[in-house]
Amino acid sequence: MIGRKGFLFADTEAGAEATAVWYSLSQSAIMNGLVPEKYIEYVLTRLKNEGIREEVLEDLLPYSRTLPGHLYKK
Repeated sequence: MIGRKGFLFADTEAGAEATAVWYSLSQSAIMNGLVPEKYIEYVLTRLKNEGIREEVLEDLLPYSRTLPGHLYKK
């Protein structure tokens, strides 16, 4: 498991949960052919600019067909 050692140093349960969410998001991006760094940067930028609304979140899922082409591995 990639995160096992990282979870050993989580100071709080909330910190460990946040780490697990990011691992899951990055692994989902990889499984869907995305470059994780570019994808996460795109997600954070969109959330900052448009807020956390359901329709925005739907468009940001790693398997969404509305993601721009530059986020995918070549």
